[in-house]
Amino acid sequence: MTQVVRQARTRGALLAYETVGSGPPLLLISGLGTEHSVWEPQLEAFSKHFTVLTFDNRNTGLSQSRPVVPWIETMATDAVAVMDDAGITSAAIAGMSMGGFIAQSIAVTFPRRVRSLILTCTAPCRPIPTLRSGVAEMFFSPEYREEHHVEVQEWVGLIAKGPVDMLALAGQIIASARFDLRRELQSIDVPTLVVHGTKDLVVPVNWARWLASHIRGARLKLHEGAGHAVSIERREEYTRDAIEFLTASMRQPE
Repeated sequence: MTQVVRQARTRGALLAYETVGSGPPLLLISGLGTEHSVWEPQLEAFSKHFTVLTFDNRNTGLSQSRPVVPWIETMATDAVAVMDDAGITSAAIAGMSMGGFIAQSIAVTFPRRVRSLILTCTAPCRPIPTLRSGVAEMFFSPEYREEHHVEVQEWVGLIAKGPVDMLALAGQIIASARFDLRRELQSIDVPTLVVHGTKDLVVPVNWARWLASHIRGARLKLHEGAGHAVSIERREEYTRDAIEFLTASMRQPE
């Protein structure tokens, strides 16, 4: 699987991105404090069906920007700039957690750039999480932590090293805190799949139900007992459902 690493410039940011695979374009957007590698469980399977575009949000991983607090809308513009640099006019977009905020913002602000959406473990505004002591407890269900202890610790390490520094992480937290698209969601008019774990402590599952009921024609897929990292905990089912949905719903660019 050959991945091509490139850089896109936009609004004072230098964004690192990669492309892999062939077929209709699919943009993957990672969440708060995580690099694009959080999509690793899906990347190989996705690349057999789609041209997959992944990138690091500004001040995360290999991407850089001036030390200013971004808005989610700014990061949505970043994602579109990555698409532009890659020569992609429109794409299916999948976003997880904060990446779901960004995906929704792209669909509202740049509707012609979006063919379909997968919104994973996300909400239309800042959710109020159920507080827990650590990253593993927040992201993974108790059952998964017990059965996959070593893997969970590896993912916790990956999540922990996401942003370059605490200022970058604080910026993403502030951007997420002031995000609210509840009034604008009715304008989204592309096939949408909402995916969530019922034991998500970061974004309570009721937000998934809210999204699915307020986006025209959206489908809802709940994974019973899964936590916030549903795409990791239920990777095989998540990947299969995503490919089936995207294959059926991708529209040709107008």
